Amino acid sequence: MAFPTTPTDGQQYTTSLGTVYEYVSTDDKWILSSNTIVGETGAQGVTGARGIDGVTGAQGPAGADGVTGAQGTDGVTGLQGETGLFAYTSHDAGTFGTTGANFDSSNGLSQDVTLVNGGETGVFYVSSMNAGEKMTIKFDYDVTEVPRGSTGIKWANGLFPAMSGDTGVEDIITVYYDGTNYYGQASLGYDYE
Repeated sequence: MAFPTTPTDGQQYTTSLGTVYEYVSTDDKWILSSNTIVGETGAQGVTGARGIDGVTGAQGPAGADGVTGAQGTDGVTGLQGETGLFAYTSHDAGTFGTTGANFDSSNGLSQDVTLVNGGETGVFYVSSMNAGEKMTIKFDYDVTEVPRGSTGIKWANGLFPAMSGDTGVEDIITVYYDGTNYYGQASLGYDYE
């Protein structure tokens, strides 16, 4: 099923990997569906007897009106944002451990993740990108481990890059989606002189 561009509240979308997301209109975002299986509704129980009404308490006195505070100063006008579907802010994708990570473009096209203990067994993938978009992912390391690989991303010469995997060093992965395939490129080993 194609990714819905004008979703309705409660609408579900299943990725090619079988992950189910549900659209929440009040938050204007897709969330991971709980896929709760609901059984049959049981018979309605008997309504209990009504209890005795309690005594109504006396009304308390009305409080005095408070003093109106002084008006605050006007805030600083913010910078003009980039035009487009997503603002160019970096989303904290949390940690990358044994379960790996899904970098969903609905969280933004710039994401940061920290590799933690067990990350060497995890794989990552990207999802929900539109044709022509690029996503940038910055990897930080709390341990000296590297991800095992990725799923659904094509790499130069068919080889997953040899990521740094050192604490204090950062790697940057850029993924481009052409509408059919995801293409990955790595810039590795960012550190201070």
